[in-house]
Amino acid sequence: MEIFNEIKSSIVSREYYKDLLSKPFSYSRNYFIKFALVMAVCGMLSFSFPFISGFDSSLDFVKSEISNNYPGNLEITLKNGEISSNVEEPFTITISEIFGASIGEEALKKSDIKNLLVVDTKNELSFERVVIAKTLLYLSKTNLAFYDINNGKVEINSLRSFPDYVLNKNSLLSLVGKFRQYRIGIFVAIGALSYLMSLLGTLFFLVYLVFGALLILGVAKIKKINIDYKKSYQIGMHLMTPAIIISFFISSPFPFMFTAIVVLVASINLTVTDGNI
Repeated sequence: MEIFNEIKSSIVSREYYKDLLSKPFSYSRNYFIKFALVMAVCGMLSFSFPFISGFDSSLDFVKSEISNNYPGNLEITLKNGEISSNVEEPFTITISEIFGASIGEEALKKSDIKNLLVVDTKNELSFERVVIAKTLLYLSKTNLAFYDINNGKVEINSLRSFPDYVLNKNSLLSLVGKFRQYRIGIFVAIGALSYLMSLLGTLFFLVYLVFGALLILGVAKIKKINIDYKKSYQIGMHLMTPAIIISFFISSPFPFMFTAIVVLVASINLTVTDGNI
């Protein structure tokens, strides 16, 4: 397909960049749109394929963990915005109970948190009570509190607007079953979302190019190439190609790597011919 030849030439081809000087802005605009669509497909495949291939095995793992580690006959009922339980309160679920002793010990090394959930519908919820309980989640009669390990803050959410629900081992296993039942719809949604995010992510580089075009213009001036800002921006839509491809699949090992690649590609591909590219 023509777009792949254009992508190849945009990565390295001095002749291609010489020809760009006489091409209208719309040519490069259309190229970048087609390139963004290609990157969107690549992004969708690179994210969706691992997700889809590991979906069933992940559900099997979650199902096994619930079956083996869910605490006894614990049942938590939310009705009319209020919590009730069938256990003696306060009821505590430790991290090591759910995730194993080794993970629980590791969590203790990193913070004071040792509990995953505390159910306490008898006492008023407060910041101090959550901190003293050393728990990530604290469930009171009408609120759910979340302790943020990173900043030590407690976020409290009211349960008044939540629909009635009964949480027990069977309801969790049923929820896992529903994920499996509707997996085709989930796959489509994940694919569509990853495609859209990859497309928007690629198009966002056009905003970066507002600044990047100045650097490209600087490279052109150093090489005594006569172009204005608009032409520099147009050429930049091609010069960004390798940097975008690399950034999609490799995390930057150092700051400004993207910009460094754009400048390098510009230095390689821009050459002087009678004062022009």
